[in-house]
Amino acid sequence: MADQQPTQPRTFSEQEVEEIVEKAVNKAVAKTKDPEQRRGLFRDPIWQFIAVLVTILAILAAYNIFFLDRKVKSVRITILANTSLAQVADAVAEDIQLLYKGNPIPGLSLVQIKLENDGNVDIRSEDYETPITLIFPPQATVINAEVIDSEPSGLDLSMNWQDNRVTLPKTLLNAEERFVIQFLVVEP
Repeated sequence: MADQQPTQPRTFSEQEVEEIVEKAVNKAVAKTKDPEQRRGLFRDPIWQFIAVLVTILAILAAYNIFFLDRKVKSVRITILANTSLAQVADAVAEDIQLLYKGNPIPGLSLVQIKLENDGNVDIRSEDYETPITLIFPPQATVINAEVIDSEPSGLDLSMNWQDNRVTLPKTLLNAEERFVIQFLVVEP
């Protein structure tokens, strides 16, 4: 083998550097003149579809995180029934008498409501500012109130009623628990 002498790095003039860069740029531009290469990766329809799909999934994930994972305390009261059980017409009021427990009344209605925690957090008794009070029309009188259904079954709710007002106690209402309460109301 012949002795090899180390080569000295070559020094380029400014003009030579400009020519080398210009050739490289022209070569790159020449490659991109081909329409297939100019389309690029993200201009391909399959990648556009994937980008739209990923965007939709990101929006759904953000919605889920923001709205569905929020802690919500909410009590909903729904009127299930408001039915007149008996009403004496004015034309026959002198001939017919309607009695409830031996006392004459002008008419009787059955009202059912559903009280439920429709939020996703338990509502403790200290969470209530005031007890829930149901107010019937001014001339009406509540004569009976009772829980007829609850979820889970066996829950009890001691209520106080006077005239046209029913007050429900400040009670623990776990998420998705509910009561169905039935009232007998004397109508004027």
